[in-house]
Amino acid sequence: MAELPIFFAIASALFSAVGAISQAGQQASAEKHNAKAAERNAQIARQQAAADAEAQQRDARKRIGAQRAAIGASGVGIEGSPLDALEESAANAELDRQNILYRGRLREIGYQDESSQALYNAGQAKSSGYMRAGSALLGGAAKAFSMSPSASP
Repeated sequence: MAELPIFFAIASALFSAVGAISQAGQQASAEKHNAKAAERNAQIARQQAAADAEAQQRDARKRIGAQRAAIGASGVGIEGSPLDALEESAANAELDRQNILYRGRLREIGYQDESSQALYNAGQAKSSGYMRAGSALLGGAAKAFSMSPSASP
């Protein structure tokens, strides 16, 4: 009859170990899903920045074209101050475009960091699960050994 408590101690340890591994697998799967979502967000951030930069460039070309037309309509030649103003407008437009792309790149990097962290967390979840499973098995084995008749002095 002494074998029954030992059996239950071993069965409990096995169930605990299986539960720890299962829970770790589920957490790792969730973290991998988060990593994929962050990678998609990084790609979207890059694409959105490129689209925003392109839209800004179109607007800038329209504004510069309107400036040229206004200069031409005024009868002033495109040299000296009018040329300087057009060059400054073009330079500012390019700076705006570069800033849009830079902000998009920063968002992309942030999402890539989230993805990396999620993948790291997935690995940690699995390792932790195996450690908990091992601990449950060792604890169950120690309990079963302490219950066995041969362990008594």
